[in-house]
Amino acid sequence: TSALFRQLNNDALNKTISFLDKSSLLTLREVSKSSQKLVNTQMKKVELKINSAEDFDKLVSSSSMLNKGSVTSLKLNFTPNSEQIKCLSQFKKLEYLEMVGSGTTSENNPNITPALRELSSLVEAGSLTVEELELKEYSINAEDINGLTGIMQSDGDSRLKFLNMKECTISSAAIENLANLLSESSLVELNLNQSDIGNVGIESMQVFAKSLKSSQLSGLSMEDMNLVFGDVQALAGGIDGSTIKILSLKNNNIDDRGAQSLAQAMPNSSLEVIDLGSNQIGDLGVVALAEVIAGGENSGSSQLSIREISLEENTFGDRGGLAFVDALPNSKLTSLRMFDNNMSESVKTTIKGCNKNIFKEDIEIEV
Repeated sequence: TSALFRQLNNDALNKTISFLDKSSLLTLREVSKSSQKLVNTQMKKVELKINSAEDFDKLVSSSSMLNKGSVTSLKLNFTPNSEQIKCLSQFKKLEYLEMVGSGTTSENNPNITPALRELSSLVEAGSLTVEELELKEYSINAEDINGLTGIMQSDGDSRLKFLNMKECTISSAAIENLANLLSESSLVELNLNQSDIGNVGIESMQVFAKSLKSSQLSGLSMEDMNLVFGDVQALAGGIDGSTIKILSLKNNNIDDRGAQSLAQAMPNSSLEVIDLGSNQIGDLGVVALAEVIAGGENSGSSQLSIREISLEENTFGDRGGLAFVDALPNSKLTSLRMFDNNMSESVKTTIKGCNKNIFKEDIEIEV
């Protein structure tokens, strides 16, 4: 079998290349100025990380260095232009594509709209498939979201499945446009971790939350976003009746009222995993969650599918902890995380003793 790489010369491009051999990420190799030959006949997949537009142009213009069809993951630490996006057709099928901006303010943020429009055109034409797209450190506006239309709504297997917009600033209009796309896309996971939606009004958040009901999302992550009660209340309304199974709202400003809103939404939801760690939830909020997880009077249902809940680094004490002591035997929980709260050692010990639920499954408990 021929090597993926033949002769590597002294250009900076090769310092950014890492490889995937089956499922294991191999060590990043830096090529010195002296020419080297890297041969691995077992290599099945290649992950590329490219730090500049110049290096990208060198790669796509090369006909002998790389079997581009074997590249499954491409990380671009720059914003490509339309012509560079067209060159992505050489890679045929990407499991993961990442683009990184230079900041989240209008003054220093590159315009990503042309790149997203061209990417959608490639996908719609069948020249490229992208399973997961990550946009990082951008100021996302309505036109940027419109640029995703083709890739999110294309037919068949070419549709985008995972969308990450991390450490971005997202406008109200962008949130509303995203909501419109969600209801017509086959996206299964949306990750907005560490993004700033501080200027998004409650009406826009309600539009976004409402779209969750008609989406096909199974996972939603909104960690470290300074979400407050109004945001969480809107999200709870959207989760009620949705297909979302995994919800992460870690490291926000969720208090008792927010936790109570989520508890009220759980009986009519598909939730199986919920992470509320590093918030401000006290006893009232935890009691509400425990009651609904136990399938009690306030749950509205005895068929809750919640199997994992994380409540570490909140503010509740013994009352909240003891509520879960009562809830665990009748729940379907297999994992409970409650460390770094205000519970006494005696209550922690009691919780640790509840290591099985009514279904005789072992419960992984951390207190």
